[in-house]
Amino acid sequence: MESLVDIFIVTHNRADYLPYSIQSVLCQSYREFNLYILDNCSTDNTQELVRSFQDKRLHYIHHERNLGGLGNINYAYTHAKSKYYVVFHDDDVMKPDFIEKELQIMELHPEYAMVSCKADIIDENGDRVRNYKKKEVNIDTYKGNEFFCAYLYQQKFITFPSIMYRRTFCQKAGILLKEGAGPSADVLVSMDIERYGGIIAVINEALMDYRNHTKQDSQLHRIEMMEKLFSYLKNDQHYAEVLKKHTAGQHKFFKWLMHGELCMAAGEKITWSNAAEAKRVYEGVLDTTWKEQCLYGIALHMVHWFPRLMKQAYLVGKKYRGRNDT
Repeated sequence: MESLVDIFIVTHNRADYLPYSIQSVLCQSYREFNLYILDNCSTDNTQELVRSFQDKRLHYIHHERNLGGLGNINYAYTHAKSKYYVVFHDDDVMKPDFIEKELQIMELHPEYAMVSCKADIIDENGDRVRNYKKKEVNIDTYKGNEFFCAYLYQQKFITFPSIMYRRTFCQKAGILLKEGAGPSADVLVSMDIERYGGIIAVINEALMDYRNHTKQDSQLHRIEMMEKLFSYLKNDQHYAEVLKKHTAGQHKFFKWLMHGELCMAAGEKITWSNAAEAKRVYEGVLDTTWKEQCLYGIALHMVHWFPRLMKQAYLVGKKYRGRNDT
């Protein structure tokens, strides 16, 4: 059978996690695919590890120079040749029916430019931290500015490595990660697909395990991610007009961000000064009210003045949320 799918795993010095990612792809129920390992000049034993897999579907590409994280992903976007392609992370794991189920959706719906899925969360040791809980398996679709608005108003996120792209649409539209959008350039990809007329589909079922660990961009650069993304959006004529129409959405997003900062500060996962710096940055790139700024300023000072009390409140709230998580 001719392969319908190209799968790219982008990697750099992740020999500890990479074997699990590769093995999860090779064990897919749908077997006719090309798997490319894009090694961004790793200095560990990545090459030796990849060569140890004896599978004709696997192809190893070692770049002569480091393309950067965005450059390595963009290499996949521009070099995909099959009808569909997936850009997967070297620290995540596919469930056995990931490709089969996403491919089936794309084949049934030629109007979809991309399809993604939900994810369960594992930690750095591979232990399950959170399961995605579903009442029924259905598909959400977005077009126009629907995903953009869902991102602002409801904090709807698409797990980047879960996406299967329709190659002809994406390459014609010039879909790439934009350097100016910073570490959140992956969020902009879905927005751009919608911007250029594509329909986004999301399967409400966990078809992959997403690994949370301390070396992720989302852990290390969370403030920079938001600052650069919203600065990019405000400087782009199309997105700037959309943002102007949705100041209420910006308010909701700001509150969501600050709730997270407060929880992390109260739980001593970040320092008070770090949370205060985040507040300053978020106020600079999002439309907020004076009332919102004062409210969260007071809350941050409560964390600073009464750390033990706020930590206890955080732990009680965390325990309650865990017991009532649906």
